[in-house]
Amino acid sequence: MMGKPAQPDEKGLIPRSLEQIFQTKQALQPQGWRYEMQVSMLEIYNETIHDFLSTNKDASRIENGAAGKQYTIKHDANGNTQVSDLTIVDVQSSREVKYLLDRAAHNR
Repeated sequence: MMGKPAQPDEKGLIPRSLEQIFQTKQALQPQGWRYEMQVSMLEIYNETIHDFLSTNKDASRIENGAAGKQYTIKHDANGNTQVSDLTIVDVQSSREVKYLLDRAAHNR
C-alpha cells in the first residue's frame, strides 16, 4: 500500500491518494472551499485498541494484567464512529501525514 515512497515512480496507493487529496484541497481554495483535515491511526488486535499516534508508549497496552488507557468505540445514529481518547492530529499537507505514517509504523 505504501510502495517505495523514496522512488517517485514506485509510490504506493496511500502516498498517491494523499497527494491527490491535498492537491484537490489546494485547487478548490480559490473558489472559497475550506477543509480541515485530521489524522488518527489505530489498530484493533486481540480486541485491544492500539493508538499508534499516542505519545504515551504504554497508553493502549495491557501489562501485568492491568489495563492502560481504556478506549471505547461508539456509533451515533448517523453511522459515524468515534473512539474515545484517541490521538487526533490536525494536518495541512501530505508531508505532515507522511510523517505521522512513519511515526505510526515505528510505534507499531
